[in-house]
Amino acid sequence: MRQRVDAVFSVVMPMPAGSKSLRRRCRKRSSARITVDYTVEFARVLRENSPSAVFSFLSGSGADPTGKSRMASAPYKAEAEKVLLAEGFPSVYIFRPAYIYPVEPRKEPNLS
Repeated sequence: MRQRVDAVFSVVMPMPAGSKSLRRRCRKRSSARITVDYTVEFARVLRENSPSAVFSFLSGSGADPTGKSRMASAPYKAEAEKVLLAEGFPSVYIFRPAYIYPVEPRKEPNLS
């Protein structure tokens, strides 16, 4: 038996572990797969099982469908936003924070 839900808040962020060079190599592939594919599939399953659910998505301030943003994840976030808006949810809320300050200081701050 599947449970229906009223609302979801999706926070999907690729964070490859390992060295800096490994993160660079994995970033593009994992960003697209995780940011877009996981979000789209989650939205599809949610829509099938809870058609009246409200979807909230944590995107990013640089989300840009034109591809002109300097942020590497911008086109992927924009693509996920576009799909969510077309999915047919009664309400979709998209949050685009510029930066989220960590509770614990990071060793390698990502200020891009």
